[in-house]
Amino acid sequence: MRRRTRTRKLTILLLKQTVESFNDALRNPDSVIRVPLKNGIPYEGEFCYSVRKSDAPGWQNFIEIVLKSPLTDLSTSSVSAVLFVKAGGRIFAFTFGYGRNLLKSDCYELGFGLKTVLNRIDPERLRSLDLRTYEDMVVSTRKQTSRSAEMAVFGLDVSRDLLRAVTGEPEDPSFAKRLTGADALVLSVAISPDKLGEKCEQILQAYQDNRYQKYFDWVDHLKEVRDSHLVSILNEKLEKALKTGGTEKLHLAPPEVINWQSVEKFRINGTRNKEYIDLDINEYLNALGDKKEQLTVQKLKNYRVSVCYAGSEQFWDSWSLFNCIVWETSYKGKLYTLLEGKWFEIAENFAKRVNEFVKSIPISSKQLPEARSKEKENAYNERIAQEDDSLICLDLFKVKPVDATSLIEFCDLLSIQKQFIHVKKRTRSATLSHLFAQGTISARVFLNDGSVRKDIRNQLINMAGGDRFVNLIPDEKMRPNPTDYEIVYAIITKSTTDWPPSLPFFSQLNLMQNARMLQALGYKVTIQYIKEMEVDGEAS
Repeated sequence: MRRRTRTRKLTILLLKQTVESFNDALRNPDSVIRVPLKNGIPYEGEFCYSVRKSDAPGWQNFIEIVLKSPLTDLSTSSVSAVLFVKAGGRIFAFTFGYGRNLLKSDCYELGFGLKTVLNRIDPERLRSLDLRTYEDMVVSTRKQTSRSAEMAVFGLDVSRDLLRAVTGEPEDPSFAKRLTGADALVLSVAISPDKLGEKCEQILQAYQDNRYQKYFDWVDHLKEVRDSHLVSILNEKLEKALKTGGTEKLHLAPPEVINWQSVEKFRINGTRNKEYIDLDINEYLNALGDKKEQLTVQKLKNYRVSVCYAGSEQFWDSWSLFNCIVWETSYKGKLYTLLEGKWFEIAENFAKRVNEFVKSIPISSKQLPEARSKEKENAYNERIAQEDDSLICLDLFKVKPVDATSLIEFCDLLSIQKQFIHVKKRTRSATLSHLFAQGTISARVFLNDGSVRKDIRNQLINMAGGDRFVNLIPDEKMRPNPTDYEIVYAIITKSTTDWPPSLPFFSQLNLMQNARMLQALGYKVTIQYIKEMEVDGEAS
């Protein structure tokens, strides 16, 4: 009776074409034990492994304090192994244990497993997605289902979610029982080791296929650049732009959401104790003077940005300067953007679609006056509301929706023409997505939560001149008609050249997403730029 082939979970990497031998892929070739394959195995290959005696567990010394006798023989050996298989003119690495640690970090194809799986998976039998969403901060999530399901069940936002890994069932069960793909390909498959060469040829064919474009074409919209050679080229372009003053599309922004109302000033390494009211790249480069010629990416990563908050003279070390840089550049006809210390490739047709949508958003009929140089947002809002009786300032006023866990800002300015105006400085562009989301959230709760409308009305009643605006807000029992209202995104900017397409790509993307949601609710959505002017002798 023939023994049934056992199902195994195999982890596979595809080595780059520049890797010509098994030895070239090993991090430390002299540290491994090599075992050749038997004669007659129908593929060329080699097995390498390394055994490491582990230390005692870290908790042993802690727990032995309360024990009558010491613990013994708790250390274990860890084994790292890799089986190289040559098939279809390429080299594959099957890793076991900690086998990937035996390989050079740049020797294998990034995204190999993901593309292979997307080319062979049944789009209606997915089990798990690993996603990264880039907004004000990186949000990593894993979405899983209790049984196989189609993509729509996962609630994916294809315009901003980067797919890092996927698990599901293949359309052809002979290929595997289950697939998981990221950089590595993980197969659950019944196979004997002498058949691995044939399986590698099938895998290579799947990797080279373009079937994924039928069901998953959106994965090409945004790609994190993880090729070290390309990253080096892009970093060199960044260094050149900083040294030559090519900063038209380069600015500084905190890599996380912060409370700007409490921020007093900043310091940045490289300019001694100079203090900055705003994170202004040109002001920083001017302060550097000739030292900007020595700027390197490594220095940018080492330099720190510190923040001083209101009521304190202490500066808190907060971020790497490199992680605060937002920049876009082109290379070989492709668009790349730097955000939070990571490079992304943006598909040309996707960038064009986003740009065209942003261009189509109308300019608000409410022309807002210029902002003074270094004028804080809340000071600007209060000033223009005092100067224009068609506006009332609701900046810093927050409401708490019934089912919410925290307070939200309703809007910065309310106009007599039923415009909810949200104001933000472009120099803080990493928080523009927060601005856009704020507009969407407040607009949604305004429609659906009577208690929010009641709070807004009470606030207006208690404000000087607020009685003129109370009737713009229906009471808690009457649902507003969204077509009567306009959501205005107003951005304070020093440069209005090619605006708003000159906004960073991720800001444009978030603007598009939120504008679409507001339009679907029935609101009119507009944008407005506010010119920031330099005025001699003004107070900052």
